[in-house]
Amino acid sequence: MSPRERLRLRPTATRRGCGLLLVANTVPLVGLAVWGWSAFDVLVLYWLESAVIGLLTLPRILLARGVGESVVASVLFGVSAYQGPGAGGPGERIGLTLGFVVMYGFLWLAHGVFLFVFPTMSFGDAAWFPGVSVATFALLVPAAGAMVLSHGVSFVVNYLAGGEFRRRSPMQATFTPLTRAVVLHYAVLVGGIAMVVYDTPLWSVVLLVVGKTVLDLVAHLAEHVPLAYR
Repeated sequence: MSPRERLRLRPTATRRGCGLLLVANTVPLVGLAVWGWSAFDVLVLYWLESAVIGLLTLPRILLARGVGESVVASVLFGVSAYQGPGAGGPGERIGLTLGFVVMYGFLWLAHGVFLFVFPTMSFGDAAWFPGVSVATFALLVPAAGAMVLSHGVSFVVNYLAGGEFRRRSPMQATFTPLTRAVVLHYAVLVGGIAMVVYDTPLWSVVLLVVGKTVLDLVAHLAEHVPLAYR
């Protein structure tokens, strides 16, 4: 395939990724309307989705071959480029991967503790909190599969086939998902728990899902569109 053909296909791949993202994000709405999901089920699904994002970030870092600074890293840590052992080579990718596992793993576990443990500690018997069971996770299998498919196809189509790994630096590949996962999912988590604690109506949970979908779409476009035209 010629460079001209690859350039023409990049925006198309981004549009297809947006379509798949929208389809995957409608599954919670189906769950609420058809399968009798609760707001808690939706929150557990988003927690599982954040795990998918984290796992797919590992090959993104290891495969990244581009050069560039990370704005997110600069804002958070005041360092926009990797300066540790092996900078500019395989050591950089390995070091950033290990650092990401520690950092993101801690945040994901904290997310889980906040979701599963904090409510029972802070609200007594927490009647709104349905607890965790095999049945709860079984209900989420179809939706979790849709999320895995959405993120997995985006990884294959945009990052691998679309050549984003050649244009994204290891540092950028490390910190890009933090914007999407931390800001987006923690905002959804806090808003969702507030909804279930105060027993808000179903339409408010639907608004939460719609709002999350819009933010997810914006984050997806911000991540892929600039690279699609490089």
